[in-house]
Amino acid sequence: MVEATLVEEGRRVVSALRTSGVPLDFAVWFANPSSEEMTFAIGSRAIDQMGPTASYQKVVEAIGNFKDDLRHFRLDQIKLTSVESQMGRALFRSFGNKDGDAMVGMYVSPEVVLQQVYAYATA
Repeated sequence: MVEATLVEEGRRVVSALRTSGVPLDFAVWFANPSSEEMTFAIGSRAIDQMGPTASYQKVVEAIGNFKDDLRHFRLDQIKLTSVESQMGRALFRSFGNKDGDAMVGMYVSPEVVLQQVYAYATA
């Protein structure tokens, strides 16, 4: 289960990204099965346009503006992914441009299997 602290901090990150003008197609927490740590996946079409390095810098800048509100969120938990990648396509189909948050115990698609998923509204 995604901890309430991470859910709230993820919500703050989504807000920070929107405020900073970072295009956001999906944002989800999920359990990383190999390390048992949580990963915060951010999907954006901007990654294809700007490239991964510039996109990551923009995300870090946006989050940096809110760092005092993010006590448990670590930058090494971020996974930027294009909506054109295999994982990105799967997550976007299920969680992209939604009006409300969603908690999913397990998410299975032909492309990816994720556990303990918490998806944020991005519409």
